Amino acid sequence: MARTTAYSLEEFFQADRKPDEEMPVIYLYMVHAFYFHCFMLFSAFVNWGYWIAYFARIN
Repeated sequence: MARTTAYSLEEFFQADRKPDEEMPVIYLYMVHAFYFHCFMLFSAFVNWGYWIAYFARIN
């Protein structure tokens, strides 16, 4: 028998989601991007400290 009631907004958006088995890949990518971002910030901090100390040295 055909459904005569309209779909709710929740059902509409649930139908457009990716399968749950794809989520671990997205999660691992997000974790990798987070750690890579932190590593780049840390590296920039170390390099800035090096150049500040280099140009501020007393001859």
